[in-house]
Amino acid sequence: MDVNDINERLLQRIVSAISKAITEDVPQYLREYSKETNNATPHLRGDFINENIRKIVIDGDVELIPFKRYAWNGRIIVDKKEKKTYTITTKNNLRSIPKRKRDNPHFLHSILYIENGNFEAAIKQQHLFDIYPFEGVVLEDDYNSIFQGLINPQEGYRHYIVAYSTSNNMIKDIQIEFLDKNFDTIHELSLKEYVKMDFAQLTEIMPDENNNMQNGEGVRGLLKIKSRVNTKLRDMTKSS
Repeated sequence: MDVNDINERLLQRIVSAISKAITEDVPQYLREYSKETNNATPHLRGDFINENIRKIVIDGDVELIPFKRYAWNGRIIVDKKEKKTYTITTKNNLRSIPKRKRDNPHFLHSILYIENGNFEAAIKQQHLFDIYPFEGVVLEDDYNSIFQGLINPQEGYRHYIVAYSTSNNMIKDIQIEFLDKNFDTIHELSLKEYVKMDFAQLTEIMPDENNNMQNGEGVRGLLKIKSRVNTKLRDMTKSS
């Protein structure tokens, strides 16, 4: 897996969108519209994340593809320049998907099967039952129903999952994961450093690589973070 060309600015924006939803949008909504019970809060968080993705992340070669699962609406981030797709979910939800027996594939079954099917994790987990009791044609049809021909997986698209956990309206942990079709981890990289960054400042000083950045300490601090992340990405590439 070549991760050296992962769009770092895109990852920063994705984390920003998630962080804003969890730390600002949902708490503010509940303060203003709190009810006797707030059972819809988990879905509300996802709605705010998708809204923030639309406003913060989508730009140029990065698009947002909508799809439906029964009454639920999902979104997939597509980086057409780097040939990568991204979805966002909680860590608990991601870990539960391969543990459930299903009559129909989860959308990640289909995406991982098509886009990451040629990769295999070095360490394989034991599963209670076959994760893929579905025919290849079923998974292909499901994949096509999700993307509606908007991308061609034969161009070399690979799928990445941004998985997070929360505690008290804060991001407890967040990472990007590259999984094989059996949901086993090939590589993962923590994105917590991005949570600690000032994203307003980030968007001010990183809009264009051709701009001359003059802001001393702020820029040096950002470059240190960028250097550490790039080092991790290179290490991941060497181990693949």
